Amino acid sequence: SKTFNQTWSDEEQKMLDMLLEQFPDGTKNRWANISKAMNGRRTPRQVASRVQKYFAKMKKWGLGV
Repeated sequence: SKTFNQTWSDEEQKMLDMLLEQFPDGTKNRWANISKAMNGRRTPRQVASRVQKYFAKMKKWGLGV
């Protein structure tokens, strides 16, 4: 994917936040669905990786998500 090493834009992050609510934890093929909903701008693996890092950061700052 051409976005592989690109940082996530604010727009992409906002879209991701919205889609995480749309496809809650436990949704079948969650990362693939989110990737598709983002028009393939990010691969399912990129989505999963971003979410893991994002939640780890929130935990570190003591922010419940």
